[in-house]
Amino acid sequence: DGEGCLDYCFRDADGTVNGECDSDEGVMPTYPWRAMRGLARTLKALRISSLYDSRSGDVEALRDFLWTDVIDKWLDLDGDGPDAGLRGSDTAGILSRMAGILLDYSHATGDAEAGRLAGAWIARIATDMEPSAAVEGAYVFDNWVGDAPLGEPADTSHSNEIVVALIEGFEAGLLTYAFIEPLHGTLLDVMWNGDAASPQFSEFVDGTGGLFPAQVVMGWMRLGQFKRETQQVCEAVDYSTSYDLETIEANGNLCRMFGLALTEYPLPLPDGG
Repeated sequence: DGEGCLDYCFRDADGTVNGECDSDEGVMPTYPWRAMRGLARTLKALRISSLYDSRSGDVEALRDFLWTDVIDKWLDLDGDGPDAGLRGSDTAGILSRMAGILLDYSHATGDAEAGRLAGAWIARIATDMEPSAAVEGAYVFDNWVGDAPLGEPADTSHSNEIVVALIEGFEAGLLTYAFIEPLHGTLLDVMWNGDAASPQFSEFVDGTGGLFPAQVVMGWMRLGQFKRETQQVCEAVDYSTSYDLETIEANGNLCRMFGLALTEYPLPLPDGG
């Protein structure tokens, strides 16, 4: 916003607030916070880099920005914001993204409170998954956490955020694999059209809506690192017309699937994985 703070809304090049955004500080915008995951990942990567010491001033500035202008600005942990508590915390995608930011921040800094919040939210997301009444061994869920009864099914594209949160929760030892296995059922038995050569996936996680090829690349594709059947379907996904961020995520997830990029955590594969 010109003063070193992450704004609650987009601004155009001349500094005016973009008319498509909500400037209400009590509302959580999606895209600025989505971008902040990249900074959190950078801080975690710096932790094992020589730059952590040689550029300590810059590292500290990044750490302070993430805590003060991202984490606390959303959570209002110091109680000085327009409202106390978790802004927008019932939106599953945003909650998933912030859980990832907190997880990265905790791993980079050792901050216990960030780790505790990340674990609590990932567990909250996991327990909000419901068994599908139509397909045994699959999940069905909506875009909100904690609402009852189940609302409209989540769209496949936005649900990538939820899948990533669950996988990272498992990798960090916060969840058992029992929470991950039904995601394979949702992907393969509900969303996938069964075409092994040119796989397409339903618009919504309950199998409804149109079919599209690449809307699983941002998160669902990561399931391929656990199960060969899922890996074979995901490696055939055509994302050649995807935009840059999707392409980067897809390439990263393909590397994860084949063990070319590993997390820093020991990966406990399930039986037969």
